Amino acid sequence: NNPTIRNVHSYVDIDNSYAGARLGGIVGTSYSNSTVNIDRCTYSGTMDGNDSGGSGNYGGIVGYTQNDASTICNISNCLFDGKLKNSAATPGNCTFGGMVGYIGAGPKVTATNCLSIGTVQSKITGQFYGAVKNTTCSILNSYYQGANVNGSASTVTLPTQQATLVTDAQLASGETAVKLGEAFGQMLGSDAYPILDPAAPKVYEIAVTDVGYATFVPKTNILAIPNSVTAYAGQKNGTSVHLEEVAELPADNAVVIKANEGSYYCNSTDETRTLGVANDLTFSETDITADGTQYILAKPDGEEVGFYQATTGTIEARKAYIVSTSGVKAFFIDDDPTSINDLKDLKDSNGLIFNLSGQRLSKLQKGVNVIDNKKVLK
Repeated sequence: NNPTIRNVHSYVDIDNSYAGARLGGIVGTSYSNSTVNIDRCTYSGTMDGNDSGGSGNYGGIVGYTQNDASTICNISNCLFDGKLKNSAATPGNCTFGGMVGYIGAGPKVTATNCLSIGTVQSKITGQFYGAVKNTTCSILNSYYQGANVNGSASTVTLPTQQATLVTDAQLASGETAVKLGEAFGQMLGSDAYPILDPAAPKVYEIAVTDVGYATFVPKTNILAIPNSVTAYAGQKNGTSVHLEEVAELPADNAVVIKANEGSYYCNSTDETRTLGVANDLTFSETDITADGTQYILAKPDGEEVGFYQATTGTIEARKAYIVSTSGVKAFFIDDDPTSINDLKDLKDSNGLIFNLSGQRLSKLQKGVNVIDNKKVLK
């Protein structure tokens, strides 16, 4: 009767004693003439098929889908991190799947934003589908660990995107949580992989290109700035932007990020976070059309990194920019407190040179010197 099954998290151990059973951690059988929607469900228990026959079907989420074209089963935002096994001495040709044990010639089954990292042990197994007998099934934006996505009983190649194999490091880092989407959470450094716990903090990605700078607008307060990442508020200063380092990232505050090229992951928090300094960076909740008053972070060919005037095109939602009506052509980043200029013969306006301890020097020394409150490398 077209049900929706949501937020069911099963840790139940299931020990089967019937040959040819159809068992699922959430749903045993998805019948014909019905669209079943299964969303945000987890199976974390151990299921022992104990089946020596050839017709049993066992799945972490769904055991069996009725062999009829009117059977539609949509599995979204689900997690299998339990164990499926067949302890029978002669396991036979039963099918075992982390998401679905058996899909016949008729049913349309779609798994979207799902993670299958449990153990599947039997003769015919698949980390997502134990057996697939038609071309109308698909796996979209989903991830797994294990030997194979679909069982050896599969007779066709799925027509759409397969699940993606992920490593322990990708699971632990937050990378997979971000790709799976808002349904999943994960406490970085504690949870080994994404989970479907509403209390778990969300994970956000900070992506930095080879330019070494990026902008970031968090949707929630950020628990901690990732290691190797420096965050700055941006303040208009004539035709330059002064970057002032910040120690906290509160929600809906645009910042400039400086880091080596790569992706960095951070957690949300309900704790209060405060930027603590003036900030001229802003953003829009929706896409906007550039009209020449917005300046976006960029590095045109042959130019320095800076905030350049956007006169045409679309500025994406939650993309940081600076507003100015003064007619300047570009704002260049200045006074970066982490930069070291490669200069040889300079003195400050008073002809003075200092070391990092504040001692006055008669000339530039090898290493870092301070001239006009700027670090100079010799």
